[in-house]
Amino acid sequence: MILNISRSIAHGLEKQIKQVVVVENKPGAKTALRAKQVTTSKPDGYTILMATGSTLLLNPMLYKKLSYDASDLVPIALVAETPLIFTVNNKIQVDSIESFIKLASSKKANMFTYASTGTGTSTFE
Repeated sequence: MILNISRSIAHGLEKQIKQVVVVENKPGAKTALRAKQVTTSKPDGYTILMATGSTLLLNPMLYKKLSYDASDLVPIALVAETPLIFTVNNKIQVDSIESFIKLASSKKANMFTYASTGTGTSTFE
């Protein structure tokens, strides 16, 4: 999703500044690869980063050593918000987080499995 948003912004920016804007997709390492590229690039305004909160907030909390210093990045615009929703199989008889927690905490519940985008990632990346 972030790549689609980046391309859409680049298209609009090209019209405004009348220059070509190249969007380079650099996936991997929970945004650390692209963050390093931006923080080590020449500070001429030609290299910018579209990233999620993982880059500035989660990565520094999760990893002792990063390939970039998050303090070298300054957020300049909130571009999009993505709601996260908690869902369960409709055969589980719960209708709220509270009722799910109660069920999961009960002795009747053997084990629940869950899906995740991974530690330090968001669904937006």
